Amino acid sequence: MTKDHSVTIGITSFNCANTLGDAILSALAQDANLLIKQIIIVDDASTDSSYDIAVSYASQDARIQVFRNSFNQGVARSRNIIVDHCTSEYLAFFDDDDISLPERVRCQLSALLEYYNTASRIAPVLCHAPRIQVFPNGFQRVEQALGTGSIEALPGEVVLRYALNGEPLSKGKGSCATCSQMARSSVYRDLGGFNPELRRCEDFDLALRVAEAGGYFVGTDKPLVIQKMTISSEKSTLEIESYNLLVLELHRYSFFSHRHYRLTVLWHKLKYTVRAGRIVACIYYLARLMLMNPYLTMTRLLEFFPSLHDQINLARHASIIDSDSNIRQASAYRQPSTNLQ
Repeated sequence: MTKDHSVTIGITSFNCANTLGDAILSALAQDANLLIKQIIIVDDASTDSSYDIAVSYASQDARIQVFRNSFNQGVARSRNIIVDHCTSEYLAFFDDDDISLPERVRCQLSALLEYYNTASRIAPVLCHAPRIQVFPNGFQRVEQALGTGSIEALPGEVVLRYALNGEPLSKGKGSCATCSQMARSSVYRDLGGFNPELRRCEDFDLALRVAEAGGYFVGTDKPLVIQKMTISSEKSTLEIESYNLLVLELHRYSFFSHRHYRLTVLWHKLKYTVRAGRIVACIYYLARLMLMNPYLTMTRLLEFFPSLHDQINLARHASIIDSDSNIRQASAYRQPSTNLQ
C-alpha cells in the first residue's frame, strides 16, 4: 500500500467574494499543512470579484491553482475539473462559503488511514465530518455525518438498505455533504467523478454509487466544518426535490423492489413538504404511505421524529413565499445537503 499521504484541497466558487477569502485561509491554516500539496480553485463563471480574489491568493502561494469556467457549468462539473487536476493521493473538498477547522484534514486523513490499515480488502471509502450550520439570524445546529458514531466503517450494503429501503440504522446516521468530504483521489476517478447532469444532490448520487461499488463510509467524531447557511435564490426546495427524485430514479435498481422505490419516493416528498411547511401536502403523502406500508412508514417516522425540531427550525429560519405558486418554500438559504434517509 502506498505511503503517500499528500492532500489536495478542492474549492469550487461562484459569486462568493464576501466569503471565499475565509475559505481559502482555512485551507492554508490546516495544521497538516506540510501534507497539503495543492489547493485547486475552480471559479464557475462568477460575475463578482471571486475569480480575482482566488488569483490574488494564488500569487502568494504556489500551491494554489485557479481555473475558470467560461460559462456556469454547475458544481458537479466544476468538481470534476478538480478531480482531473488533482495530483495528490487524497482529495478534500471545501466549500467557498464555509470555514474548515485547522484539524480537519488531519482528523479525516487519520480516519481514512485507520480504515485502510485494518480493512481486510481494499474498497472505495468516503470520510465525512459533522458540520456546525450557522444561519444569518444566529440559529445553529449540528448536522451529523454518515458514519459518525459507528465503531466500524459502514458497509455500502448497509447504507443502501438504510438510504433506499428504509431499514433502521442504529449508529452512523447522517448526511454525505461534499463540503465535508475527503477520500483517495482514485475513488473519484474510478467512479467517473460526479454526475455532470446533476446540478443538485450530486453528493447523494456519489454516496449511492460508492455504496453500490461495495464501498465503505467513515465519519469523524466531532464537527470540523462551520457551514454558513447563506442566501441563495437558486436553491429552492422544489428544485432540490426534483434532483433528489432524479437520483432515486437513477438508482431504482438498487431498491429491494419497485414497491420500495415508490415508498421511498413518497417518503422524500413528505420530508420536503415538511421543510416547506405545506401542511395539506404533508397529510396527503403521509396517508398514502400509511396505506402502502404502515409498518415501514411508522419505522421511518420514529427515525424522523428526533430531528423534527431541526426540520421545523429549518423551515422557520429558511423560508420565503413563492409568488408564482403561493406556497411556502425553504429557498431563502443554502439548503442542507441530502440526508441519506
